[in-house]
Parts: sequence; C-alpha cells; structure tokens
Amino acid sequence: MCYVRQMRAFDLVVVMIGGGLGSALRYGVSLILTSPNAGTFPVSTLLVNIVGSGVLGLVLGLSSKLSSSSILLVGTGLCGGFTTFSTFSGETLTLLSEGRYGTALAYIGVSVVGGLTCAALTYGLARRFAAA
Repeated sequence: MCYVRQMRAFDLVVVMIGGGLGSALRYGVSLILTSPNAGTFPVSTLLVNIVGSGVLGLVLGLSSKLSSSSILLVGTGLCGGFTTFSTFSGETLTLLSEGRYGTALAYIGVSVVGGLTCAALTYGLARRFAAA
C-alpha cells in the first residue's frame, strides 16, 4: 500500500513562496551572467544547478535540526524554483543540434559531477554541524 501524505494549505503556500523566490533568483542570475558571448556555454544554468545542489545538501544535512516548514520552504520551494533540469536538458539538446558535442559532453559532466560533489560536500559539513 502506498502512503500518501495529506497536503496542508500552509505547506502549499510555503512551497509557493520558496518556489517564487527561487525562480526570481534564477532569473536574476541569468540576467547578470548574460553577455555578448552567452551562446558559447550555458554558465548561468550550470551555476544555479551547482549552487542549488549545494543548498539542498545543506538542507538535507541539517534536516534533523530544521522544521518541516523550513525544509519545504528552502529544499522543495527555493531549490526547486532556483535549479532547472528542463533548461539544462534544453541547452544540452541545443549544443548537440549545433554539432558542439564536446561542449555538450563537458556541460553534462560538469553539471552532474559538480552538482553531486557540491551537494555531498555541503551535506557532510551540515551533518557535522548538526551532530555538534
């Protein structure tokens, strides 16, 4: 049998607030990092996905010390709105369709390895802090 958690209206509002903030932050980063050479490499998406992975690592590592509302606000809402797998996928497809296979592979590799590494590092640091 599948367990389904009942959603509370407050939880939905908390996730919406976090998601709105995360989306606005991502948009701001894309505006700041847009340059005349913006088509060469998707730096803004790479940056938000790695930073967002690090923030989520912190949230997960501190989850024993955080309220469920804090986890929903930052982990689900903010990180969910800030990071973007769909844009990563679209940019990768664009690179591949332009025949930029090396750039696409580098983007995939740096995104996955960088995101996981950042999440693991911040998770480990947060767990040590939470245990102290």
